Amino acid sequence: MIKIGILGEFDANAGISQKLQPFKEARIEGAAGHGCGHNLYGTASLAAAIAIKEQIEKGTLKGKVIFYGTPAEETIFAKVWMVREGVFDQLDVCMDWHPGDTNESGTQSTKALVDFRISFNGSSSHASSDPWNGRSAVDAMELYTTGLNYYREHIIPTSRIHYQFEAVGDVVNVVPDYAKIWTRLRGNTVENVNVLYDRALDIAKAAALMTGTTYETKLISGIYEILVVTKPIKEAILRQATTPELKEIALKEGFQTMQDMGRRMIANGELSFREYERVLSN
Repeated sequence: MIKIGILGEFDANAGISQKLQPFKEARIEGAAGHGCGHNLYGTASLAAAIAIKEQIEKGTLKGKVIFYGTPAEETIFAKVWMVREGVFDQLDVCMDWHPGDTNESGTQSTKALVDFRISFNGSSSHASSDPWNGRSAVDAMELYTTGLNYYREHIIPTSRIHYQFEAVGDVVNVVPDYAKIWTRLRGNTVENVNVLYDRALDIAKAAALMTGTTYETKLISGIYEILVVTKPIKEAILRQATTPELKEIALKEGFQTMQDMGRRMIANGELSFREYERVLSN
Protein backbone atom coordinates (compact mmCIF):
# COMPACT_ATOMS: atom_id res chain seq x y z
CA MET A 1 0.00 0.00 0.00
CA ILE A 2 1.38 3.40 -1.01
CA LYS A 3 1.73 5.87 1.88
CA ILE A 4 1.73 9.59 1.10
CA GLY A 5 2.82 12.24 3.58
CA ILE A 6 1.52 15.84 3.50
CA LEU A 7 3.51 18.50 5.36
CA GLY A 8 1.53 21.15 7.22
CA GLU A 9 3.96 23.85 8.27
CA PHE A 10 3.06 25.99 11.23
CA ASP A 11 5.57 28.69 11.93
CA ALA A 12 6.00 32.41 12.50
CA ASN A 13 8.88 34.85 12.63
CA ALA A 14 9.55 37.23 15.50
CA GLY A 15 8.43 40.82 15.17
CA ILE A 16 6.44 40.67 11.90
CA SER A 17 2.86 40.72 13.17
CA GLN A 18 0.79 42.28 10.38
CA LYS A 19 -2.77 43.40 9.77
CA LEU A 20 -4.60 42.24 6.64
CA GLN A 21 -3.60 45.21 4.49
CA PRO A 22 -0.93 46.04 1.87
CA PHE A 23 1.14 48.37 4.10
CA LYS A 24 3.07 47.73 7.28
CA GLU A 25 1.07 47.91 10.50
CA ALA A 26 1.34 45.39 13.30
CA ARG A 27 -1.77 43.52 14.41
CA ILE A 28 -0.11 43.05 17.80
CA GLU A 29 2.91 45.28 18.36
CA GLY A 30 6.11 43.27 18.78
CA ALA A 31 4.38 39.92 18.23
CA ALA A 32 5.32 37.17 15.77
CA GLY A 33 3.75 36.84 12.35
CA HIS A 34 3.87 34.98 9.05
CA GLY A 35 5.90 35.83 5.98
CA CYS A 36 5.65 34.90 2.27
CA GLY A 37 2.40 32.99 2.58
CA HIS A 38 3.31 30.72 5.47
CA ASN A 39 -0.05 31.48 7.06
CA LEU A 40 -1.59 29.25 4.35
CA TYR A 41 0.56 26.17 4.94
CA GLY A 42 -1.30 24.51 7.77
CA THR A 43 -4.87 24.99 6.55
CA ALA A 44 -4.28 24.29 2.85
CA SER A 45 -2.10 21.24 3.52
CA LEU A 46 -4.70 19.84 5.91
CA ALA A 47 -7.42 20.45 3.31
CA ALA A 48 -5.35 18.51 0.75
CA ALA A 49 -4.87 15.61 3.17
CA ILE A 50 -8.60 15.50 3.92
CA ALA A 51 -9.43 15.56 0.18
CA ILE A 52 -7.10 12.60 -0.45
CA LYS A 53 -8.56 10.74 2.54
CA GLU A 54 -12.09 11.21 1.20
CA GLN A 55 -11.03 9.90 -2.23
CA ILE A 56 -9.50 6.83 -0.56
CA GLU A 57 -12.71 6.23 1.40
CA LYS A 58 -14.74 6.45 -1.83
CA GLY A 59 -12.46 3.93 -3.50
CA THR A 60 -11.24 6.42 -6.12
CA LEU A 61 -7.70 6.19 -4.77
CA LYS A 62 -5.83 3.42 -3.03
CA GLY A 63 -3.30 3.97 -0.27
CA LYS A 64 -2.87 5.86 2.97
CA VAL A 65 -2.36 9.58 3.60
CA ILE A 66 -0.61 10.90 6.71
CA PHE A 67 -0.70 14.56 7.71
CA TYR A 68 2.32 15.94 9.61
CA GLY A 69 2.53 19.13 11.59
CA THR A 70 6.07 20.46 11.08
CA PRO A 71 7.06 23.37 13.35
CA ALA A 72 9.93 25.86 13.42
CA GLU A 73 10.74 25.85 9.70
CA GLU A 74 12.20 29.36 9.76
CA THR A 75 14.42 28.87 12.81
CA ILE A 76 15.77 25.39 13.55
CA PHE A 77 14.27 23.42 10.62
CA ALA A 78 12.52 20.90 12.85
CA LYS A 79 11.98 18.43 9.99
CA VAL A 80 15.69 17.62 10.29
CA TRP A 81 15.04 16.25 13.78
CA MET A 82 11.88 14.49 12.58
CA VAL A 83 13.87 12.73 9.83
CA ARG A 84 16.57 11.74 12.33
CA GLU A 85 13.95 10.17 14.59
CA GLY A 86 12.47 8.17 11.71
CA VAL A 87 9.13 10.00 11.61
CA PHE A 88 8.93 9.80 7.82
CA ASP A 89 10.44 6.34 7.33
CA GLN A 90 7.06 4.70 6.67
CA LEU A 91 6.34 6.90 3.63
CA ASP A 92 6.72 6.21 -0.07
CA VAL A 93 6.55 9.92 -0.91
CA CYS A 94 6.26 13.11 1.11
CA MET A 95 4.78 16.25 -0.44
CA ASP A 96 4.86 19.90 0.45
CA TRP A 97 4.16 23.15 -1.36
CA HIS A 98 4.72 26.89 -1.23
CA PRO A 99 2.16 29.63 -1.90
CA GLY A 100 2.55 31.37 -5.25
CA ASP A 101 0.61 33.00 -8.04
CA THR A 102 0.53 29.87 -10.26
CA ASN A 103 -0.15 26.15 -9.83
CA GLU A 104 2.93 24.25 -10.89
CA SER A 105 5.27 21.41 -10.04
CA GLY A 106 8.43 23.36 -9.29
CA THR A 107 11.78 22.34 -10.77
CA GLN A 108 13.99 24.77 -8.89
CA SER A 109 16.22 23.77 -6.01
CA THR A 110 16.87 25.65 -2.78
CA LYS A 111 20.14 26.38 -1.07
CA ALA A 112 21.83 24.23 1.52
CA LEU A 113 22.64 26.07 4.72
CA VAL A 114 24.07 25.86 8.21
CA ASP A 115 22.98 27.86 11.27
CA PHE A 116 25.24 28.36 14.28
CA ARG A 117 25.83 30.68 17.20
CA ILE A 118 29.18 32.00 18.37
CA SER A 119 29.61 33.32 21.91
CA PHE A 120 32.65 35.43 22.83
CA ASN A 121 33.75 35.69 26.47
CA GLY A 122 36.12 38.36 27.76
CA SER A 123 36.58 40.24 31.02
CA SER A 124 34.84 43.37 32.26
CA SER A 125 36.49 46.57 33.37
CA HIS A 126 35.62 50.26 33.58
CA ALA A 127 35.87 51.65 30.08
CA SER A 128 37.46 54.93 31.24
CA SER A 129 39.48 54.29 34.38
CA ASP A 130 40.63 50.72 33.71
CA PRO A 131 40.19 49.78 30.02
CA TRP A 132 43.61 48.10 29.80
CA ASN A 133 42.42 45.32 32.05
CA GLY A 134 39.34 44.66 29.97
CA ARG A 135 38.94 42.09 27.22
CA SER A 136 36.02 43.13 25.05
CA ALA A 137 33.77 40.36 23.76
CA VAL A 138 32.09 42.93 21.51
CA ASP A 139 35.47 43.80 19.96
CA ALA A 140 35.86 40.12 19.14
CA MET A 141 32.40 39.95 17.60
CA GLU A 142 33.05 43.07 15.51
CA LEU A 143 36.31 41.60 14.23
CA TYR A 144 34.47 38.37 13.44
CA THR A 145 31.86 40.19 11.34
CA THR A 146 34.58 42.29 9.70
CA GLY A 147 36.31 39.07 8.70
CA LEU A 148 33.06 37.66 7.32
CA ASN A 149 32.42 40.81 5.31
CA TYR A 150 35.91 40.81 3.80
CA TYR A 151 35.42 37.13 2.99
CA ARG A 152 32.35 37.99 0.85
CA GLU A 153 34.63 39.07 -2.01
CA HIS A 154 36.11 35.58 -2.20
CA ILE A 155 33.04 33.35 -2.04
CA ILE A 156 31.10 31.83 -4.92
CA PRO A 157 28.52 34.41 -6.11
CA THR A 158 25.61 32.10 -5.30
CA SER A 159 26.71 31.81 -1.64
CA ARG A 160 25.19 33.92 1.11
CA ILE A 161 26.36 35.12 4.53
CA HIS A 162 23.88 36.40 7.13
CA TYR A 163 24.26 37.27 10.79
CA GLN A 164 22.33 38.84 13.65
CA PHE A 165 23.71 40.29 16.88
CA GLU A 166 21.97 38.69 19.86
CA ALA A 167 23.96 40.00 22.85
CA VAL A 168 26.25 43.05 22.77
CA GLY A 169 26.72 44.35 26.32
CA ASP A 170 24.43 46.58 28.36
CA VAL A 171 26.06 49.93 29.12
CA VAL A 172 28.59 52.07 27.29
CA ASN A 173 31.03 52.67 30.18
CA VAL A 174 31.81 49.01 30.87
CA VAL A 175 34.00 46.82 28.67
CA PRO A 176 31.57 44.01 27.77
CA ASP A 177 32.59 40.52 28.79
CA TYR A 178 29.99 38.67 26.71
CA ALA A 179 28.70 38.84 23.14
CA LYS A 180 26.70 36.43 21.02
CA ILE A 181 25.95 36.31 17.30
CA TRP A 182 23.75 34.08 15.16
CA THR A 183 25.24 33.25 11.75
CA ARG A 184 23.66 31.58 8.73
CA LEU A 185 25.66 30.46 5.69
CA ARG A 186 24.03 29.37 2.43
CA GLY A 187 25.30 27.74 -0.74
CA ASN A 188 23.94 25.81 -3.71
CA THR A 189 25.42 22.57 -2.34
CA VAL A 190 26.25 21.30 1.12
CA GLU A 191 29.86 20.87 -0.02
CA ASN A 192 30.06 24.62 -0.65
CA VAL A 193 28.42 25.35 2.71
CA ASN A 194 31.04 23.21 4.47
CA VAL A 195 33.78 25.37 2.93
CA LEU A 196 32.06 28.54 4.17
CA TYR A 197 31.54 27.03 7.62
CA ASP A 198 35.17 26.01 8.05
CA ARG A 199 36.33 29.51 7.08
CA ALA A 200 33.81 31.19 9.41
CA LEU A 201 35.09 29.11 12.34
CA ASP A 202 38.67 30.13 11.49
CA ILE A 203 37.60 33.78 11.45
CA ALA A 204 35.96 33.40 14.87
CA LYS A 205 39.14 31.80 16.25
CA ALA A 206 41.24 34.65 14.83
CA ALA A 207 38.90 37.27 16.32
CA ALA A 208 39.26 35.69 19.75
CA LEU A 209 43.06 35.57 19.43
CA MET A 210 43.23 39.23 18.43
CA THR A 211 41.20 40.35 21.44
CA GLY A 212 42.45 37.99 24.13
CA THR A 213 38.99 36.49 24.52
CA THR A 214 37.64 32.98 24.24
CA TYR A 215 34.84 31.75 22.02
CA GLU A 216 32.35 28.91 21.85
CA THR A 217 30.45 27.62 18.81
CA LYS A 218 27.04 25.99 19.01
CA LEU A 219 25.47 24.38 15.94
CA ILE A 220 21.76 25.21 15.60
CA SER A 221 20.78 23.27 12.50
CA GLY A 222 21.45 22.74 8.83
CA ILE A 223 19.81 21.46 5.67
CA TYR A 224 20.83 20.02 2.32
CA GLU A 225 19.86 21.53 -0.99
CA ILE A 226 16.63 20.20 -2.49
CA LEU A 227 17.06 17.64 -5.25
CA VAL A 228 16.11 19.30 -8.53
CA VAL A 229 13.08 17.81 -10.31
CA THR A 230 13.81 17.59 -14.04
CA LYS A 231 11.35 18.68 -16.73
CA PRO A 232 10.29 15.09 -17.71
CA ILE A 233 9.50 14.29 -14.06
CA LYS A 234 7.61 17.57 -13.65
CA GLU A 235 5.51 16.79 -16.73
CA ALA A 236 4.85 13.26 -15.44
CA ILE A 237 3.64 14.63 -12.10
CA LEU A 238 1.32 17.11 -13.79
CA ARG A 239 -0.27 14.38 -15.96
CA GLN A 240 -0.68 12.19 -12.86
CA ALA A 241 1.65 9.41 -13.93
CA THR A 242 1.57 6.19 -11.92
CA THR A 243 4.28 5.37 -9.38
CA PRO A 244 5.96 2.75 -11.65
CA GLU A 245 5.98 5.28 -14.52
CA LEU A 246 7.54 7.95 -12.30
CA LYS A 247 10.19 5.53 -11.08
CA GLU A 248 11.10 4.54 -14.62
CA ILE A 249 11.37 8.17 -15.72
CA ALA A 250 13.41 9.10 -12.65
CA LEU A 251 15.95 6.32 -13.25
CA LYS A 252 16.30 7.41 -16.90
CA GLU A 253 16.94 10.98 -15.65
CA GLY A 254 19.83 9.75 -13.53
CA PHE A 255 18.09 9.65 -10.16
CA GLN A 256 19.26 7.03 -7.71
CA THR A 257 17.16 4.65 -5.69
CA MET A 258 17.34 4.96 -1.90
CA GLN A 259 19.48 1.80 -1.81
CA ASP A 260 21.97 3.15 -4.35
CA MET A 261 22.17 6.54 -2.65
CA GLY A 262 22.62 4.91 0.75
CA ARG A 263 25.48 2.74 -0.47
CA ARG A 264 27.20 5.77 -1.98
CA MET A 265 26.84 7.70 1.30
CA ILE A 266 28.26 4.77 3.28
CA ALA A 267 31.26 4.64 0.93
CA ASN A 268 31.84 8.37 1.41
CA GLY A 269 31.55 8.13 5.19
CA GLU A 270 28.36 10.22 5.25
CA LEU A 271 26.10 7.48 6.65
CA SER A 272 26.49 4.55 9.00
CA PHE A 273 25.48 1.09 7.89
CA ARG A 274 23.18 0.83 10.94
CA GLU A 275 21.28 3.95 9.87
CA TYR A 276 21.10 2.62 6.29
CA GLU A 277 19.52 -0.62 7.54
CA ARG A 278 17.10 1.25 9.82
CA VAL A 279 15.72 3.39 7.00
CA LEU A 280 15.40 0.52 4.50
CA SER A 281 13.71 -1.77 7.01
CA ASN A 282 10.68 0.53 7.29
